[in-house]
Amino acid sequence: MGIRQSMRFAAVLAALACLSGRLAADQANPRIAARDQLSVTVVGVKEWTSRYPVAVDGTIEFPQIGRVKVDGLTAREAAELLSAKLKDGKILVNPQITVEFEQTPNKKVTVNGLVRTQGEISYAGDLTVLAALVKAVNPLRLRFF
Repeated sequence: MGIRQSMRFAAVLAALACLSGRLAADQANPRIAARDQLSVTVVGVKEWTSRYPVAVDGTIEFPQIGRVKVDGLTAREAAELLSAKLKDGKILVNPQITVEFEQTPNKKVTVNGLVRTQGEISYAGDLTVLAALVKAVNPLRLRFF
């Protein structure tokens, strides 16, 4: 491998390392999107602790509140929003709520081309094209001509 190829390879590895770090951060705090399934736990109110599907318009139907827009929020932000609405509406005094993504991803994207893992990638929340490529690429097998 010549010096030019080595420099290109090092640059690509550095870029992938940066993207991988960003992808890890995105995966740690995924954003809620349409068709996600959320598991909402309301401490002390068993009837409201349940799974809630996110509608195409980005909302969930929550008891006593009605439709709540959660699209684009993290699970923590959705929990804070639900808590605030329950508190502001004087429905609960000090609501303790947690929101989590269901374990089974309900969306898929197909990645083809010069990547390590071709085919469908399942995910929940949002996934950018760049994030899908980072999931599918194998930097150790990159070849430069």
